[in-house]
Amino acid sequence: MNDRSSSNRKGISVAIALLLVGALGAWMWPASTLTTGDVLVVSINAQPHVKPGFCTAYANVYSGTGPYEYEWTGLFEGDDLYEQAYLTSSGSVYLTVTDANLAQGSDQMDITVDANGHDCGI
Repeated sequence: MNDRSSSNRKGISVAIALLLVGALGAWMWPASTLTTGDVLVVSINAQPHVKPGFCTAYANVYSGTGPYEYEWTGLFEGDDLYEQAYLTSSGSVYLTVTDANLAQGSDQMDITVDANGHDCGI
């Protein structure tokens, strides 16, 4: 097998991973199947429809090189792997992650807050 075939397969694997992450939201992709450093794939793990109250959002990072820096804005704000907020109105949450090699990945999620939503919990 030559280097070109191996490189093409890696590119296809990353493209499939990106499609799955985009289509499935916070679905847990096994990070060990991605080539470290190729692409920084990031997703937000949170309930999209909640009742007013304290809620938590988690960052999922599927590739890259740690340590990671997190930047949350919108409904959740901070710089940790997960953030908590008391939500009273609908809006968006934005997440940007930077790895040790300065590669970046980001995600955005709209969250609806009303009496018909799920209990968030902490």
